[in-house]
Amino acid sequence: MADRVASKAKKPAKKLPGKSAMGAAVAATGRARTGDLEAECGRLRAELETAGKRIRALEAQQKQLLDRIDWAIDSLKSLRET
Repeated sequence: MADRVASKAKKPAKKLPGKSAMGAAVAATGRARTGDLEAECGRLRAELETAGKRIRALEAQQKQLLDRIDWAIDSLKSLRET
């Protein structure tokens, strides 16, 4: 009986055809998706930087406008006092 057990060796498992190709396709899709996300991230960072510059410019413009309004109010007060 020992001879019989020794002679029964397990057969190697059959690989499904295309399974490794499917894994490679999934990996390629994942890499492509990662590349797309990195590109989108770069684009969004550039847009954020542009928006930040625009906000700073608008804040400077607003400050100048408020300074002009204050100057005009002060000028009108001094005209009224004289």
